[in-house]
Amino acid sequence: MLPVILVLLMVCNVLMALNTLLVSYVFEAWQLGVLILNRQEAYATLLVAAGILANCLQLRVALRMLAIAILLVALYQLAMCGWSWWQVTMASGCMSLPSTFLLGWFALCCWVGTASAGGRRYWECLGWAAMAAGLGLLVMLVIKAMLGSAWWPALVEIRVGGALWIFIHGIVLALVGQWQMDPPRLEGGSIRVAVIGLAVSLLIWFSVTMFYQSQLRDTALRHLIDVETAVKQWQRTWRARWSGMTVAGLLEADRLIDPNGDSDGLWHLNEIEALALLRGMNPLRNYPGLTADGAPRLQQLLNKPGVRNWLAAGQASSVAWHFMTEEGKVYAILAIMLDAEPDGRLLTLIDVQSWLQQVSGSVPSETTLYLLHEGRELARVGRAGVVEDHQVTALRRDSLVLADGTRLVLEARLMVGGLMSPGALLPLLLVFVGLFATYQLAIWVSLPRRRTRHAFVLEVREQQYRSLFSHSSAAVFHVLPDGTVREVNAVAEALLEEKVDDIAGMEFSALACRLLGWLSLSAELLHTWRTAISGGRGCCCRVAGRGSEARCYNVRMVPIVVDDSIVGVFAVFEDVSAWTETLVRLTIMERCLEESSNGVVILDATLPGNPVLYSNVAFREMTGYRSSQLTGKTLFLLAEGGTIVPELVRLHRAMAEHRPCSVTTQARCRNGDTFWCQISLSPVRDEDAVLTHYVAIIDDISLRRQHEQRLAYQATHDALTGLINRTMLAERLSHAIRQARCQPGILAVLFIDLDEFKSVNDSLGHEVGDRLLVSVARRLEQELRDSDSLARMGGDEFVLILAGLENGEAVERVALRLLGALERPHMMDGWQLHVTASIGIAELDSETAESPGLLMQRADIAMYRAKQKGRNQYQRFSEVFDEKLHRRLTLRNELRIAMDQHDLQLYYQPVINQSGHICGCEALLRWLHADLGWVSPEDFITIAEQTGQIVELGRWVLWRACNDAQCLVQSRLMPGRVAVNLSPLQFYRSDFLADLGSVLEEVGLDAHWLELELTEGTLMRDTRSSIDTLNSLAEMGITTAIDDFGKGCSSLDYLQRLPVTRIKLDKSFVHAIDHGDCNAAVCKSVIVLGRELELEVLAEGVETRAQYECLLGLGCEKFQGYLFARPMPFSALCKLLQDGPGKPLQPRL
Repeated sequence: MLPVILVLLMVCNVLMALNTLLVSYVFEAWQLGVLILNRQEAYATLLVAAGILANCLQLRVALRMLAIAILLVALYQLAMCGWSWWQVTMASGCMSLPSTFLLGWFALCCWVGTASAGGRRYWECLGWAAMAAGLGLLVMLVIKAMLGSAWWPALVEIRVGGALWIFIHGIVLALVGQWQMDPPRLEGGSIRVAVIGLAVSLLIWFSVTMFYQSQLRDTALRHLIDVETAVKQWQRTWRARWSGMTVAGLLEADRLIDPNGDSDGLWHLNEIEALALLRGMNPLRNYPGLTADGAPRLQQLLNKPGVRNWLAAGQASSVAWHFMTEEGKVYAILAIMLDAEPDGRLLTLIDVQSWLQQVSGSVPSETTLYLLHEGRELARVGRAGVVEDHQVTALRRDSLVLADGTRLVLEARLMVGGLMSPGALLPLLLVFVGLFATYQLAIWVSLPRRRTRHAFVLEVREQQYRSLFSHSSAAVFHVLPDGTVREVNAVAEALLEEKVDDIAGMEFSALACRLLGWLSLSAELLHTWRTAISGGRGCCCRVAGRGSEARCYNVRMVPIVVDDSIVGVFAVFEDVSAWTETLVRLTIMERCLEESSNGVVILDATLPGNPVLYSNVAFREMTGYRSSQLTGKTLFLLAEGGTIVPELVRLHRAMAEHRPCSVTTQARCRNGDTFWCQISLSPVRDEDAVLTHYVAIIDDISLRRQHEQRLAYQATHDALTGLINRTMLAERLSHAIRQARCQPGILAVLFIDLDEFKSVNDSLGHEVGDRLLVSVARRLEQELRDSDSLARMGGDEFVLILAGLENGEAVERVALRLLGALERPHMMDGWQLHVTASIGIAELDSETAESPGLLMQRADIAMYRAKQKGRNQYQRFSEVFDEKLHRRLTLRNELRIAMDQHDLQLYYQPVINQSGHICGCEALLRWLHADLGWVSPEDFITIAEQTGQIVELGRWVLWRACNDAQCLVQSRLMPGRVAVNLSPLQFYRSDFLADLGSVLEEVGLDAHWLELELTEGTLMRDTRSSIDTLNSLAEMGITTAIDDFGKGCSSLDYLQRLPVTRIKLDKSFVHAIDHGDCNAAVCKSVIVLGRELELEVLAEGVETRAQYECLLGLGCEKFQGYLFARPMPFSALCKLLQDGPGKPLQPRL
């Protein structure tokens, strides 16, 4: 039914368009005015019909093309409407504004189509809007006919046919929007009936219309002839009345027209406004007509240039006509020449509209008579309230020649007065009757085939249902409302191990319990059953069976609805055991991935670009992206700045070759930050070895990378000044030597050592000294070229590599510039520090070209030569430098290497009490050089103190001694305190106590196992500070001893005040005790002094038995020397203590 209605409505719209475009222009005849559109509306009708047809036939491409064409037409019409608004008039051939907007909306609907629910809503809304607009326009047309057109907006000007066109299209679009089925299918018989019925209806319509039109044409022809005769008669009568009069006679008359008198066959003379008598061009007198304002108006018109020119031109005949428009009204001036006086003329002002009404008489009710002059309408006569736009063409047209030869045109036009007029009502009724009969016949013809097709569809659906029921992989029960089973499928039959016939009629609850291994149905399953049998939707639950082979089922209850009544339930038991196990396993795996600290990304290898399929929390936190922002994107989203770096190219190549790959690259976060990451990519294949996915493990190594970079920087740069260190200097020097071999110029090394820098550290502290070193480094850098290399060797030593200089004088100029830069004062916390330097210069030659170390050594020797000559100068290397200085410099350099490579060793010498037992030991530093053998501590300790290396060296000795002591404590072998010698530089550092505490805390040694030894000179340098430090040590539990007592200039007053616990008798006095009583007296005095001050006295350097017995006799308490034990490695000390922990150590003879 719906397709037939749609087709008929579409045919009506197409007929309206064809009636406008073809019939009304081919036949010069009137057609049904209601069905008349303007040409733009007709074109739009055909486009809309094509769009609806393409949508119904689901021609997607054609529908899109039509949408574009319709949109262009709508935009063009909208532009025309805008132009009309600008001109304040309706442009010719322009659609109304509502029609234009609806046409644009239809273009959008064509683009969307009706394939989706949203698209159908678009079409339905457009249909209702079009119907509302059509009805609204029809109402406005009725109001316009009643009130006139002055208020009518030009932009909504429309005909009745246009309003009906919008309304009918609205119905069609609403029907299409509600249509959710396939395209319309009409049977062949229905199509033939529809075509024949439409053809017959159209034939009847045209026949009736043409017959009615021929009658109207004949009537119009007769009326035009009557009007032409009346006009000629009126001219003859009016001329005959006045042409025989004279000017004098006319001047004597008060009035020429008597409203109450005889009109001499000129009807009532309502058309005469006024008369005027002229002689030549001079007016003689004006006569009033039937209106009071006629005479002034005539006088006003006579003063117009156009009228005066017409009068001045004269007239060839006795009668002359002149037409004009004044204040929207058409007038005619009729000039009649007086026969007796040729220069006398009588002018008559005529209202053309009234004149035409008088001469036309009774006009047929459906005809309007038009009087035209040169294509301009002068007047019309006919039925009132007609709508001019509804005319199609003139029924009859005839020429009317006036007495002076002026040619007028008389036109009889048929005007449409509405649907109730005979010419509109009868054809319209016949067409509607024909269309209704066609619709009924088409439906009747298509019924048998529709029934057959419906039966076929029902049979196919029954087979589809049976296939779904029988071939389902799940167990399906057809349960009746009373709970009995009507039938089951093959799967349920196999699970229950029963025949279908035996199962039919059994209780569903019993069968379900048997299937699941239950004793009774669970509350959840019963609730699902009750919900389904009551018509509920989404009735689903998951149950688990019991027993050794228990399975998990997903149970769905689907109500069976027939005629809105529930006649049963389909109970579907789907075995989801394998799926559940897989889901559990996948859930565990996903949780593991989510909890992983490394970023994990899974890529889809089956799609182009390998988009991201999954990303875990760690990766999203690492990059700042959300899961939705990553899914579907490629892994190269992480490319920094959108640039694919070589590492990512390797990764892309590995994916193209389906192989694993691991790269380290810098990635970009969502907020623009970058981080270093290691990406490990592995392909994932299915059971058929087909690549399906890639898994990428992303590890954020930013901290590790920063640590590596920091370590790399620290390995090659000085931590304090930021200059390169010894290691990087060696590389730079080797590279410079290689370049110097093939480039012009000389290569020189400058060894720079600050003068008296040690005094700055001692007086102002190491913090000020470090800041002074940084200032010196900056000063030196400011005087150098970019190609020069400046390094800090340690302490206050710097090395500069100069390459590409012209000669030795250029090197000396650089040295002088550096000395001058360093002499400028350095401001440190209000202190104005002055520092100078000694510079040694060594140039590259054939001998040093093969040994960069030799070149450095020569520069060092030259620097020491500069110091010996008074400092604050430079010296060039010379072969005449003495060997002793060379050895000193060699030891200094080798000491640095030994410290870096941990070649120094710590030996221990036991301390013996009077009974011969070991009561402690002293840590002694030893250096076994690979080439020089054992180096005396007196040699390298002095060098270390001069170069400042003693601070680092002393801390290592302290840490090593405490660590070894802790090992002895843990082994229960510790005989007493371990004594460690301190350097003055180490003792007077501001962070000495804090550094000592950190060492003890680091190794875990109790402070009462440690003893520190200082010389008299160290303590006497700053007695007040020394006392404070020693008191702090005593509070920590650390004892102190005065080493080499007797060699310095100790004050007994200060000695009494110093919080020390032991004094060590210098070995020089011990060795001389055998050579005279004076030496023995010195030793005795020291021992007695210690006893009186309650200090222990330890004699060091005891090498003979006589020395030992003498000291023992003098009351010395403790001994140390070769007589008892030489310094030994820690391992030997441990063995000694293990062999005889309580055994007296006998003197060796």
